[in-house]
Amino acid sequence: MSRWDPPEMGRLRATRDRLPFQRTVSILLLTLCASTASHADPLLPAWEQWQNALKPTGSPADQLTLAETGSALYTIVIPEQPTAQEQKAADELVRWLGQMTGAEFRVTGDAQARREREISVGRTNRWEEAALPGKQTDLGEEGYGIAVENDRLFLWGGAERGPIYAALALLEEDLGCRWYHSTGGHVIPRRPTLTFRPAPRTYAPPFLIRDPFFRDAFDGTWSLLNRTNAPSAPVPEEWGGHVDYDGAFVHTFNQMVPPERYFDAHPEYYALIDGHRSQQQLCQSHEEVIRLATESVLALARAHPNAEILEVSPNDGGQHCECPECAALDEENGGPIGSYLTFVNRIAAAVEAEFPDLLIGALAYLDTTDPPTQARPRGNVAVRLCNWLQGWGASYEDWTTSENGACVRYRQALEGWSAITAHLHIWDYINNFSNYLRPVPMMHILEPAVRSYQGHGVTGVMYQSNYQSLGGVRSPMKAWVIAKLLWDPSRDVAALMADFTWGYYGEAAPAMIAFDALLDEDRREGRPFFADARALALVEEAERLAENDEILQRVKVAKLPL
Repeated sequence: MSRWDPPEMGRLRATRDRLPFQRTVSILLLTLCASTASHADPLLPAWEQWQNALKPTGSPADQLTLAETGSALYTIVIPEQPTAQEQKAADELVRWLGQMTGAEFRVTGDAQARREREISVGRTNRWEEAALPGKQTDLGEEGYGIAVENDRLFLWGGAERGPIYAALALLEEDLGCRWYHSTGGHVIPRRPTLTFRPAPRTYAPPFLIRDPFFRDAFDGTWSLLNRTNAPSAPVPEEWGGHVDYDGAFVHTFNQMVPPERYFDAHPEYYALIDGHRSQQQLCQSHEEVIRLATESVLALARAHPNAEILEVSPNDGGQHCECPECAALDEENGGPIGSYLTFVNRIAAAVEAEFPDLLIGALAYLDTTDPPTQARPRGNVAVRLCNWLQGWGASYEDWTTSENGACVRYRQALEGWSAITAHLHIWDYINNFSNYLRPVPMMHILEPAVRSYQGHGVTGVMYQSNYQSLGGVRSPMKAWVIAKLLWDPSRDVAALMADFTWGYYGEAAPAMIAFDALLDEDRREGRPFFADARALALVEEAERLAENDEILQRVKVAKLPL
């Protein structure tokens, strides 16, 4: 095995020897850096240490050469009257293949004469005539297919973003393009002669909502390129749009029945708590409250025709109405979920008559976390279970196996809700609400958690982190890794972290890899991370290793919490 040992490693070893490093961190850093050079790939970015964690599995097709010495050998073909998504897919290929090769790739309609070497995008007449494996696979709205027949490359997909995702999957997974961060952070391999063996495949993501709730991930372009489908990352409707809560995202009771408008004249519309009417929540059994809330939801639906979900959920902070009618419903259902779900179902039934495809969102959170014993969500109700139990009370534990009481209760809630609803969404947490910059070492939880969600039939996952700024410990990496894991839960988180770190930090990556290892070591050993002087030394070493100002700025953002 050839050893990668640039001059910078001497300085890194000096840092290691100068500080009381744990042996595991030193071995991880030096072994990883030494071994990765043996896996060279002609399509990797400039530094050989990077490995493609997204490389598709399966038998690759025969070799294709898309460009030679900066000249395009292939033409991109789209239907004569393409959909907006098919046109966008072709545009993305032109842009990124052009950056890779320096070549100009032409786009033509499928009425033009056939050529031996073509990239067929969407449902062209070439695609209609070809006998392609996976052609009959149901790809849903966002799934995609890639196939090869002779020297033709075929890219197609589902009705929403599918064709775009086919193009992006080819660029990202087969060719190694990366869009790590919304402000820069693009890594596009430069290959004037572009030869590769594509992996024929079809794939449809298991989750409809894929939401890394980071400020970094709110950019619509980043979202599209990284195949997330998040309410906070607007993708234009003509390119498939995004899951939209237009006007009613969370904690909407005051929005539905505003207390400043009704409380003084009608305190009975609001929750009876400890013998007094309170604006904290609504009285969910009051017929006039149900009518007003229904009218509010219908008005929102009419004003926002692109909305997929409108949420009817309690105000933040918990508590619930204790009036006799609400209390009776709660008693029947083992808790406050009884009156709440009954309220949501009443509204959902009224909305369905006018908007049969619109989901009404309900929040399983605080008082309403545990599923009901009797009531059941209607078919047009989406329940969003919030992991506040593990995320706040046992934040470093793997809730899928831990016997901590909070983790056990969350598992039971997940199992209970998954058994009674077809639309189960998750609101999970990887942040510290008292200090958004403070490290929350939870990368080890992501794999088992996301796979558990998939196994329980969850259809949407949101991971809330630092959404108010671009800072936070490794926020760009976390957003990117979560995006990839929610798209494909079979991905390996450690490999994704390495992919990002080498690609995003370049020659400073070894120190940043050691930084991540130290953070996880401190978690396992129960040590306070901010008291560990080694962390600061590692990031300062990364600053010294940075090969340009852009990389240096990225390291400085990572250093900010320290």
